Amino acid sequence: MLRTVMKPLLEEKTEGRYTLEVYADGDLGGEEDFLKGIQNGTIEVGIAGVELSEQYPALKVIDFPFVFSDIDSSFLALSDTEIMEEVNRQISSSGILCKGFVLTGVRAISNSVRPIYSPEDCKGLTIREPDVNQFIEYAEKLGFETMTASVPEIFTVLQQKLADGQENPPIALLTSDWYLVQDYLSLTNHQITYNWLAVNSGFYEQMSEEDQRAFDECCQIYARTVKETYQEREDQVLEELAHRGVNITEVDREPFRQTAQELLDEYCKRYPSFQDMLLMLQSKGAR
Repeated sequence: MLRTVMKPLLEEKTEGRYTLEVYADGDLGGEEDFLKGIQNGTIEVGIAGVELSEQYPALKVIDFPFVFSDIDSSFLALSDTEIMEEVNRQISSSGILCKGFVLTGVRAISNSVRPIYSPEDCKGLTIREPDVNQFIEYAEKLGFETMTASVPEIFTVLQQKLADGQENPPIALLTSDWYLVQDYLSLTNHQITYNWLAVNSGFYEQMSEEDQRAFDECCQIYARTVKETYQEREDQVLEELAHRGVNITEVDREPFRQTAQELLDEYCKRYPSFQDMLLMLQSKGAR
Protein backbone atom coordinates (compact mmCIF):
# COMPACT_ATOMS: atom_id res chain seq x y z
CA MET A 1 0.00 0.00 0.00
CA LEU A 2 2.99 2.32 0.14
CA ARG A 3 2.90 2.45 -3.66
CA THR A 4 -0.87 2.66 -4.03
CA VAL A 5 -1.78 4.89 -1.06
CA MET A 6 1.18 6.70 0.49
CA LYS A 7 3.13 7.58 -2.67
CA PRO A 8 0.34 9.31 -4.65
CA LEU A 9 -0.98 10.98 -1.50
CA LEU A 10 2.42 12.44 -0.62
CA GLU A 11 2.96 13.67 -4.17
CA GLU A 12 -0.46 15.33 -4.15
CA LYS A 13 -0.21 16.98 -0.74
CA THR A 14 3.33 18.31 -1.28
CA GLU A 15 2.53 19.33 -4.88
CA GLY A 16 5.30 17.07 -6.17
CA ARG A 17 8.03 18.31 -3.84
CA TYR A 18 8.31 14.82 -2.35
CA THR A 19 7.70 11.34 -3.67
CA LEU A 20 8.43 7.79 -2.52
CA GLU A 21 10.72 5.29 -4.20
CA VAL A 22 9.43 2.01 -2.80
CA TYR A 23 11.59 -1.08 -2.39
CA ALA A 24 10.43 -4.58 -1.53
CA ASP A 25 11.20 -6.19 1.83
CA GLY A 26 14.86 -7.21 1.91
CA ASP A 27 15.95 -5.18 -1.12
CA LEU A 28 17.73 -2.65 1.11
CA GLY A 29 19.37 -5.25 3.33
CA GLY A 30 18.29 -7.24 6.36
CA GLU A 31 16.29 -5.82 9.24
CA GLU A 32 19.35 -4.51 11.10
CA ASP A 33 20.92 -2.95 7.99
CA PHE A 34 17.59 -1.38 7.04
CA LEU A 35 17.22 0.26 10.44
CA LYS A 36 20.79 1.54 10.35
CA GLY A 37 20.03 3.00 6.94
CA ILE A 38 17.20 5.08 8.40
CA GLN A 39 19.38 6.13 11.33
CA ASN A 40 22.22 7.36 9.13
CA GLY A 41 19.95 8.85 6.47
CA THR A 42 20.78 6.62 3.50
CA ILE A 43 17.13 5.57 3.75
CA GLU A 44 14.79 8.45 4.53
CA VAL A 45 11.56 6.63 5.37
CA GLY A 46 10.59 3.04 6.04
CA ILE A 47 8.29 0.59 7.78
CA ALA A 48 10.16 -0.59 10.87
CA GLY A 49 9.37 -3.52 13.12
CA VAL A 50 10.38 -4.28 16.68
CA GLU A 51 14.13 -4.02 16.11
CA LEU A 52 14.58 -0.98 18.37
CA SER A 53 12.78 -2.53 21.32
CA GLU A 54 15.91 -4.20 22.70
CA GLN A 55 17.55 -0.78 22.95
CA TYR A 56 14.39 1.04 24.06
CA PRO A 57 12.36 -1.34 26.30
CA ALA A 58 9.32 0.97 26.44
CA LEU A 59 8.63 -0.07 22.83
CA LYS A 60 8.21 -3.70 23.92
CA VAL A 61 4.77 -2.89 25.34
CA ILE A 62 3.36 -2.16 21.89
CA ASP A 63 3.95 -5.74 20.72
CA PHE A 64 3.34 -7.50 24.03
CA PRO A 65 0.81 -10.35 24.29
CA PHE A 66 -2.70 -9.42 25.46
CA VAL A 67 -1.95 -5.73 26.08
CA PHE A 68 -4.78 -4.78 23.71
CA SER A 69 -8.23 -6.33 23.61
CA ASP A 70 -9.11 -5.52 19.99
CA ILE A 71 -7.86 -3.75 16.88
CA ASP A 72 -9.98 -0.61 17.21
CA SER A 73 -8.98 0.18 20.79
CA SER A 74 -5.31 -0.55 20.05
CA PHE A 75 -5.30 1.73 17.01
CA LEU A 76 -7.03 4.49 18.97
CA ALA A 77 -4.49 4.27 21.80
CA LEU A 78 -1.48 4.22 19.49
CA SER A 79 -2.84 7.14 17.45
CA ASP A 80 -3.04 9.30 20.57
CA THR A 81 -0.82 12.39 20.44
CA GLU A 82 0.58 11.86 23.95
CA ILE A 83 1.55 8.27 23.15
CA MET A 84 3.29 9.32 19.95
CA GLU A 85 5.17 12.08 21.77
CA GLU A 86 6.28 9.65 24.49
CA VAL A 87 7.48 7.08 21.95
CA ASN A 88 9.54 9.75 20.20
CA ARG A 89 10.91 10.95 23.52
CA GLN A 90 12.00 7.40 24.33
CA ILE A 91 13.80 6.92 20.99
CA SER A 92 15.14 10.47 20.63
CA SER A 93 18.78 9.30 20.69
CA SER A 94 18.21 6.93 17.76
CA GLY A 95 18.04 9.55 15.00
CA ILE A 96 14.62 8.20 14.04
CA LEU A 97 11.13 9.63 14.44
CA CYS A 98 7.98 7.52 14.66
CA LYS A 99 5.20 9.01 12.53
CA GLY A 100 2.50 6.43 13.04
CA PHE A 101 1.78 2.80 13.84
CA VAL A 102 0.83 0.46 11.01
CA LEU A 103 -1.22 -2.62 11.84
CA THR A 104 0.36 -5.92 10.85
CA GLY A 105 -2.46 -7.96 12.35
CA VAL A 106 -3.64 -10.29 15.09
CA ARG A 107 -1.22 -13.14 15.64
CA ALA A 108 -2.22 -16.79 15.70
CA ILE A 109 -0.15 -19.98 15.98
CA SER A 110 0.29 -22.44 13.11
CA ASN A 111 2.12 -25.75 13.04
CA SER A 112 2.47 -28.97 11.05
CA VAL A 113 2.03 -31.50 13.88
CA ARG A 114 -1.28 -31.15 15.74
CA PRO A 115 -4.04 -28.73 16.73
CA ILE A 116 -3.18 -26.47 19.66
CA TYR A 117 -6.02 -25.89 22.11
CA SER A 118 -4.07 -24.92 25.24
CA PRO A 119 -0.50 -24.22 26.39
CA GLU A 120 -0.20 -27.93 27.22
CA ASP A 121 -0.34 -28.67 23.49
CA CYS A 122 2.68 -26.43 22.86
CA LYS A 123 5.06 -28.73 24.73
CA GLY A 124 7.39 -30.70 22.49
CA LEU A 125 6.91 -28.38 19.51
CA THR A 126 9.52 -26.01 18.09
CA ILE A 127 8.31 -22.61 16.94
CA ARG A 128 10.06 -19.98 14.84
CA GLU A 129 10.20 -16.56 16.48
CA PRO A 130 11.72 -13.22 15.52
CA ASP A 131 14.96 -12.47 17.35
CA VAL A 132 13.16 -10.33 19.94
CA ASN A 133 13.16 -11.23 23.62
CA GLN A 134 9.49 -10.76 24.49
CA PHE A 135 8.39 -12.98 21.59
CA ILE A 136 10.87 -15.72 22.51
CA GLU A 137 10.14 -15.59 26.24
CA TYR A 138 6.38 -15.78 25.76
CA ALA A 139 6.69 -18.78 23.44
CA GLU A 140 8.94 -20.55 25.93
CA LYS A 141 6.54 -19.82 28.79
CA LEU A 142 3.82 -21.48 26.73
CA GLY A 143 6.02 -24.57 26.51
CA PHE A 144 7.52 -24.25 23.03
CA GLU A 145 11.12 -24.82 22.08
CA THR A 146 12.17 -21.77 20.06
CA MET A 147 14.43 -20.95 17.15
CA THR A 148 14.88 -17.60 15.41
CA ALA A 149 14.79 -16.75 11.71
CA SER A 150 14.02 -13.69 9.61
CA VAL A 151 10.69 -13.43 7.81
CA PRO A 152 12.09 -14.32 4.34
CA GLU A 153 13.53 -17.52 5.86
CA ILE A 154 10.29 -18.77 7.42
CA PHE A 155 9.05 -20.89 4.50
CA THR A 156 12.35 -22.76 4.22
CA VAL A 157 12.56 -23.21 7.99
CA LEU A 158 9.09 -24.78 8.05
CA GLN A 159 9.59 -26.81 4.88
CA GLN A 160 12.84 -28.31 6.17
CA LYS A 161 11.26 -29.02 9.58
CA LEU A 162 13.76 -26.81 11.41
CA ALA A 163 10.65 -25.60 13.22
CA ASP A 164 7.22 -27.17 13.56
CA GLY A 165 5.39 -23.88 13.55
CA GLN A 166 5.35 -20.11 13.59
CA GLU A 167 3.08 -17.34 14.86
CA ASN A 168 1.94 -14.42 12.75
CA PRO A 169 -1.32 -12.90 11.50
CA PRO A 170 -3.19 -15.49 9.38
CA ILE A 171 -2.89 -13.30 6.29
CA ALA A 172 0.87 -13.97 6.30
CA LEU A 173 0.15 -17.71 6.22
CA LEU A 174 -1.82 -17.13 3.02
CA THR A 175 0.24 -14.51 1.18
CA SER A 176 3.62 -16.10 1.95
CA ASP A 177 2.42 -19.63 1.09
CA TRP A 178 3.29 -20.96 4.55
CA TYR A 179 -0.05 -22.80 4.49
CA LEU A 180 1.62 -25.24 2.09
CA VAL A 181 3.80 -26.48 4.96
CA GLN A 182 1.46 -25.80 7.91
CA ASP A 183 -1.62 -27.97 8.54
CA TYR A 184 -3.03 -26.40 11.70
CA LEU A 185 -3.91 -22.84 12.71
CA SER A 186 -4.98 -22.03 16.27
CA LEU A 187 -6.73 -18.68 16.74
CA THR A 188 -4.98 -17.68 19.94
CA ASN A 189 -5.17 -14.01 18.87
CA HIS A 190 -2.54 -13.39 21.51
CA GLN A 191 -0.94 -10.28 20.06
CA ILE A 192 -2.14 -7.31 18.06
CA THR A 193 1.05 -6.19 16.42
CA TYR A 194 2.13 -3.03 14.67
CA ASN A 195 5.03 -1.86 12.59
CA TRP A 196 5.74 1.83 12.61
CA LEU A 197 6.41 4.53 10.08
CA ALA A 198 10.02 5.49 10.71
CA VAL A 199 11.62 8.60 9.25
CA ASN A 200 15.16 9.88 9.58
CA SER A 201 14.95 12.81 11.99
CA GLY A 202 17.38 14.99 10.03
CA PHE A 203 15.42 14.47 6.82
CA TYR A 204 12.13 15.34 8.54
CA GLU A 205 13.52 18.42 10.25
CA GLN A 206 14.77 19.93 6.98
CA MET A 207 11.22 19.85 5.59
CA SER A 208 9.21 23.05 5.65
CA GLU A 209 6.44 23.19 8.26
CA GLU A 210 3.90 22.90 5.46
CA ASP A 211 5.51 19.72 4.13
CA GLN A 212 5.87 18.29 7.64
CA ARG A 213 2.13 18.72 8.16
CA ALA A 214 1.45 17.11 4.78
CA PHE A 215 3.78 14.21 5.57
CA ASP A 216 2.17 13.67 8.98
CA GLU A 217 -1.29 13.66 7.41
CA CYS A 218 -0.20 11.15 4.77
CA CYS A 219 1.16 8.86 7.49
CA GLN A 220 -2.12 9.04 9.41
CA ILE A 221 -4.21 8.28 6.33
CA TYR A 222 -1.92 5.42 5.33
CA ALA A 223 -2.06 3.82 8.79
CA ARG A 224 -5.85 4.10 8.92
CA THR A 225 -6.21 2.63 5.41
CA VAL A 226 -4.02 -0.37 6.30
CA LYS A 227 -6.09 -1.02 9.43
CA GLU A 228 -9.43 -0.79 7.61
CA THR A 229 -8.24 -3.02 4.78
CA TYR A 230 -7.02 -5.66 7.24
CA GLN A 231 -10.33 -5.68 9.08
CA GLU A 232 -12.28 -5.99 5.83
CA ARG A 233 -10.25 -9.07 4.85
CA GLU A 234 -10.01 -10.91 8.21
CA ASP A 235 -12.89 -13.34 7.70
CA GLN A 236 -12.12 -13.81 4.02
CA VAL A 237 -8.53 -14.82 4.82
CA LEU A 238 -9.66 -17.51 7.26
CA GLU A 239 -12.18 -18.82 4.76
CA GLU A 240 -9.51 -19.02 2.08
CA LEU A 241 -7.08 -20.84 4.39
CA ALA A 242 -9.78 -23.36 5.31
CA HIS A 243 -10.56 -23.83 1.62
CA ARG A 244 -6.89 -24.61 1.02
CA GLY A 245 -6.91 -27.34 3.65
CA VAL A 246 -5.74 -25.64 6.83
CA ASN A 247 -7.40 -27.00 9.99
CA ILE A 248 -8.51 -23.87 11.89
CA THR A 249 -9.12 -24.18 15.63
CA GLU A 250 -10.82 -21.83 18.09
CA VAL A 251 -9.16 -21.92 21.52
CA ASP A 252 -9.87 -20.91 25.10
CA ARG A 253 -7.68 -17.81 25.21
CA GLU A 254 -7.69 -17.42 29.00
CA PRO A 255 -4.76 -19.81 29.73
CA PHE A 256 -2.73 -18.01 27.06
CA ARG A 257 -3.64 -14.66 28.64
CA GLN A 258 -2.64 -15.86 32.12
CA THR A 259 0.76 -16.92 30.82
CA ALA A 260 1.18 -13.49 29.23
CA GLN A 261 0.25 -11.79 32.51
CA GLU A 262 3.06 -13.62 34.30
CA LEU A 263 5.54 -12.33 31.73
CA LEU A 264 4.01 -8.85 31.82
CA ASP A 265 4.57 -8.66 35.59
CA GLU A 266 8.20 -9.71 35.10
CA TYR A 267 8.76 -7.04 32.46
CA CYS A 268 7.27 -4.32 34.65
CA LYS A 269 9.85 -5.18 37.30
CA ARG A 270 12.67 -5.56 34.80
CA TYR A 271 12.14 -2.33 32.84
CA PRO A 272 10.76 0.81 34.56
CA SER A 273 10.17 2.51 31.19
CA PHE A 274 8.12 -0.52 30.10
CA GLN A 275 5.80 -0.13 33.07
CA ASP A 276 5.47 3.62 32.48
CA MET A 277 4.46 3.06 28.86
CA LEU A 278 2.04 0.31 29.86
CA LEU A 279 0.29 2.59 32.34
CA MET A 280 0.07 5.34 29.73
CA LEU A 281 -1.44 2.95 27.17
CA GLN A 282 -3.91 1.64 29.74
CA SER A 283 -5.03 5.21 30.37
CA LYS A 284 -5.74 5.44 26.62
CA GLY A 285 -7.84 2.28 26.47
CA ALA A 286 -5.42 -0.66 26.48
CA ARG A 287 -6.42 -3.70 28.53
